Amino acid sequence: EIRLRLVGSEMCIRDSYAEALRWQQKALVLFRSASKTDNGLIGAILLYIGRAQSALGDFPSALESIRGDLRILTKLYGPDYAMLYHSEAATGDVYKRWYLRTGEDSLLQLSRTHFRLAEQHLDKCIRFENFSDARRRSLNDAVMVFEQAISAENLQLKTGEDPAALENAWRLSEEMHGFSLFAAAQESDALHFSGIPDSLLNLEKNLKSDMNTLENRRQKLITQGGLSITDSLVLENDVRYFAKRDAYGRLCTHFEQHFSEYFRLKYALENVTLAEAQKMLEPQQTLLEYFTGDSSIFIFVLHQTDSRLMEICLLYTSDAADE
Repeated sequence: EIRLRLVGSEMCIRDSYAEALRWQQKALVLFRSASKTDNGLIGAILLYIGRAQSALGDFPSALESIRGDLRILTKLYGPDYAMLYHSEAATGDVYKRWYLRTGEDSLLQLSRTHFRLAEQHLDKCIRFENFSDARRRSLNDAVMVFEQAISAENLQLKTGEDPAALENAWRLSEEMHGFSLFAAAQESDALHFSGIPDSLLNLEKNLKSDMNTLENRRQKLITQGGLSITDSLVLENDVRYFAKRDAYGRLCTHFEQHFSEYFRLKYALENVTLAEAQKMLEPQQTLLEYFTGDSSIFIFVLHQTDSRLMEICLLYTSDAADE
């Protein structure tokens, strides 16, 4: 079964989407016959199926498959589960592809909405992830998701019907740059300032570790133990988790009030708005900011009184052909 799933993924990489879809659907049948309940692995296969269906232009089926993944993960882990960004970003991509095929404005609006949801989940993954390897994976995913999100905003700009689209694209670029700086600061362990008692730093570390342990235990109880989210063991685990999270929230408030510089660098990702950046410029000055993705470079050209967004395509894609 694992081999079937891996073969399907490799087929997608080689753009043999029809063949990939056939193997993925075989894997889905095998996993469902071997498992009495839907689990995260079945959700992942549905996500792969949805991506292949979208690449083949079967957008309604793609949305149905991806919604199946979203439904399973929400049932298992709740609507605030940070890893839902995979499903939300995939949904945004389906609607974007569909828009490029039909030109239907409502599809582009739906794409932008789902990319925004993916962005919110990624924010939680990057800022509150305890382990550096997982944070790096989320950061790499964020580049791809934000590239697609900025692309959707750029498409909206081309319609000339939403001036806020440029501000949204700028915010996405700034947020991605902020994530990168934040991760670099975390990796370099540059956030230990003098004057903060070791007891508070240790408490912060222990609370984050406890929350991670309890979250992992909840996943095992449900996925491996076959328990429902209303089972007494799961509920007891949830009570302990939320108690730790509340304590962590109070500690963050304490840092914000008494150790503002530490809080600002570690938790408060403040970005400059488009208007604020323009105000910093003299009349004769021009500011260029770049967002480099896998298939495009987006260039923000800012003047004191006006701004615009340019896209340079690095690779030939089916999306570019549709545009």
